[in-house]
Amino acid sequence: MVTEGTFREDLYFRLNGITIEVPPLRERREQISLIAGELLVSACADARRAPMALTKEALARLESYDWPGNVRELKNAIERAVLLSQGDVLDPMALPAGDPGDDAAGARLRNDLAAFERQRIVEALEKCAGNQTKAAQLLGISRRTLVSRLGEYNLPRPRGGGQRA
Repeated sequence: MVTEGTFREDLYFRLNGITIEVPPLRERREQISLIAGELLVSACADARRAPMALTKEALARLESYDWPGNVRELKNAIERAVLLSQGDVLDPMALPAGDPGDDAAGARLRNDLAAFERQRIVEALEKCAGNQTKAAQLLGISRRTLVSRLGEYNLPRPRGGGQRA
């Protein structure tokens, strides 16, 4: 970019003081357990949930995945699984597994996750008597996200105050 004139040469030399080479997560699979454990603690705290356990099955799924998005993708996957899991154990089925390039497996996983998420939303709305704000809090998501998911999963939006004309 410096040679093309799109980046200042003086700034490049200031920033180029030290280079740290960090191999991709798929080349450091032995670190996934430690990283995932830390991310799980953080995700539970952010979702205001009690700490959850990472089972051997969940860890196996994490270690079998290639993580093209590296630690950022792992973080997002764990945060999503925390929101989708019930109880005090991270649901392994809410985590990616295997070869992400396998379109059929990826489609199945996306469909399974969507069905699971849809069911959790229905249950939360039932538990909260249709109150979207309370259901969103129970799920650990914003009300706006809940409303978006209702549209995405073609679920009717509960309305308060009786029938509207």
